[in-house]
Amino acid sequence: MDDVWSRIRSLFKQDRSSLYICLTIAFVAWFLTKMGKDYVYEQSYPIRYTLDGDKTFTSSPPSILHSEVRAKGWAFLKMAISAADDSVYIDARTTQNGQLNTRVLLANNLRKFSHDELNVTMVNPEVISYQLASKAKKRVPVHMGGDLSLANQYQLRSQIQFSPDTISIFGAKEAIDTISYVSTIPIEEMALTKDLQRSIALQVPPSGVTLERSVVDVHIPVEQITEKELP
Repeated sequence: MDDVWSRIRSLFKQDRSSLYICLTIAFVAWFLTKMGKDYVYEQSYPIRYTLDGDKTFTSSPPSILHSEVRAKGWAFLKMAISAADDSVYIDARTTQNGQLNTRVLLANNLRKFSHDELNVTMVNPEVISYQLASKAKKRVPVHMGGDLSLANQYQLRSQIQFSPDTISIFGAKEAIDTISYVSTIPIEEMALTKDLQRSIALQVPPSGVTLERSVVDVHIPVEQITEKELP
C-alpha cells in the first residue's frame, strides 16, 4: 500500500514540475509578444532653463512639456529602468530672445534612453518662446492677504507684525515696478480670541517675478474689548 502511495506522490511531483515549465514558457512567450507591440503613452517632462545670473524672463515660460510617445514595449521598458534624468534642458544663455521647436527638443532628449526608437507623436506646447531682460531687484513690504476674522467683542491690540516685514523681489524692471507690496495667503483661522503666531505662505507673484522667500512669520495680537466706566 505504501508503495502505491509513493508512486502517486511521485506522479504528482512530476506533473507539477511539468506544469511549472509550461507556465514559465507561456509567460516568456506572452512577455516577448507584448514587448514587441507598438504602444502610445502620454508622458510629461519637466523643463529646466539655464540663465546667466543677471538675466531673467520677462514672463515665465512653460515648466512642463506634455507629449504622446509611440514605441515598442522594449523601448518603454528601457526608459522605465534607466537612471538617466528625463528633464528637458534649455540653455537660454546664448540668445536674448528664443523660439524653440519642442518636438525637436524632446526627440533629442529621448535619444539618451533609446536611440531613435521613441517617436514623438504629439507635444504641448509645440513652441516655447521667451524673452530675456536684465534682472532687477526691489524691496517691498509684506501685507496681510484677505480679511481677518475676529470673534465678537474682540479687536487687534496693536498692528499685525511680520518677520521679515519686507522682502526682496526679482524680475524685469518693467514687471517689478508695478508691484508695491506682497501679500500673504488668507488666514484660515476663524473668530480669533487670542494671539496668533505662525508661519504663513506668501501669494504667488505675477509671471516673471520671483520672491527671495515664500514664507514669513506673522504675529496677530488680539484682545477682548472691555467696557470702561467714565469718571
